[in-house]
Amino acid sequence: MHGKDTDQLAAMVAQIDTVEGLSKFTREYTRSKVAGTLQELFVNSILSGPKTHIVNLTGSLLFQPMNIAEMAVAARLGKMLPGNSHVLEGEALAMTYGALSGWRDALRLAAKSFRAGQSLDSAMKFEGHTRRAISAQNYEITNPTLGAAVDALGAVIRAPTERVMAPTDEFMKAVAYRSELSRVAFREAREQARLQGLGPEETAALIQRYMDAPPPAAVRSAEDYARYVTFQTPLGEIGSKIQSVVAQTPGAFIIAPFIKTPINILKAGLIERSPLGIFSAELRRKIASGGPERDLALARLSMGTLTVGTVAMAAAS
Repeated sequence: MHGKDTDQLAAMVAQIDTVEGLSKFTREYTRSKVAGTLQELFVNSILSGPKTHIVNLTGSLLFQPMNIAEMAVAARLGKMLPGNSHVLEGEALAMTYGALSGWRDALRLAAKSFRAGQSLDSAMKFEGHTRRAISAQNYEITNPTLGAAVDALGAVIRAPTERVMAPTDEFMKAVAYRSELSRVAFREAREQARLQGLGPEETAALIQRYMDAPPPAAVRSAEDYARYVTFQTPLGEIGSKIQSVVAQTPGAFIIAPFIKTPINILKAGLIERSPLGIFSAELRRKIASGGPERDLALARLSMGTLTVGTVAMAAAS
């Protein structure tokens, strides 16, 4: 109900100690169900065209190789920068191997997402008032026949987000996850090989063991990277406030149906990969911190600026 389970709803009602409060809660609860339905119709209508999903898939397909190329550039830059810790040569190759070897897992997870009709980690590119607003559960329909009809209608309406966008994103996230996990495993194995004097075969076996049973820190790193390359990174303080204002403003979803993805695209393009990045406190922090984080930040900034300059020169000529 209203995207909340029965126990949670009962707890909310139990906290209301006045008739006026209960009346207000009832009005808002009913209105939110209608708003959720309208938003569900609106969002899926603008995502119903195949062009939208082609652009979504193409963007992720291009962005992941770009990140791998930037990792290779970061390894070269690191040789010219001070400090003892840098991006290693071979990390970009490890990312490529992980991405290419992870497609079977990616297909399996995409199929699971398709059957479930949702992203497996709830990091969706769209936000809604309710979860499956057009459903018998949300509207509390007890008649089995009518309820089944409403559920079927809702499934058809939500097909662009549940059966196309969610599985596509899940596929790309799974590929990115394996790519980053492979990079972290390579880096850790190289360090252990240096400390213990391991040979090539022992190092390869260590990488495989790491991939088969990655530590929690490596899993978190891979999950964060998977969200990053699909533009689903949780927003910061300012972005979260914008998201909250839109969610609480009636009808605002018509003007801004998507918040998280556009902000993440803006950050990845204009802040991390353009001369405007010098105004970003986060980017300055990464550069000042040194090590691999600095190497990668400078690689992204330089490659992005070079790309912008090249496009500008081509347009001017």
